[in-house]
Amino acid sequence: MKKIFLLLPLVLLAFNNVKINVNKKVLKKGDLLIITITTHGKKIVFPEISKINNTKIIATMIKDNIVILNGELIDKFSKLYFLRPTHNITIPSLEISVDGKIYKTKPIKIKVIN
Repeated sequence: MKKIFLLLPLVLLAFNNVKINVNKKVLKKGDLLIITITTHGKKIVFPEISKINNTKIIATMIKDNIVILNGELIDKFSKLYFLRPTHNITIPSLEISVDGKIYKTKPIKIKVIN
C-alpha cells in the first residue's frame, strides 16, 4: 500500500492539464505576441494580468473547444493574452486554478529584435 501512495504524486504531475505557449519566442519590435494558456475542467480561474515586465496587455480573449479524447468529450478552454513588447521580456510563472487545484506554468523568455 505504501508504494501506491508514493507513486501518486508522480502520477498527478504526469497528468498536468495546463499548457502555455506563445506564437513567437523571437519577434521584431512592435510585433504582436500572443500568450495562450489552455486547460480543461469544470471550474477554471485564469490569471488576471495587466502587464508583463512593464509591457501592457492590450487585449484578452477566451476560446472554448470541444474535443474527443479517448472516446470522451472534453471541453477545452484557452485564454489568450495579446501584447506588443518593445524589449526582451520574461513571462513569469503563472498560476491557474482548475477544479480547486493550482497549477503553475514555467517562465518563457521572449527576445525582441530591432
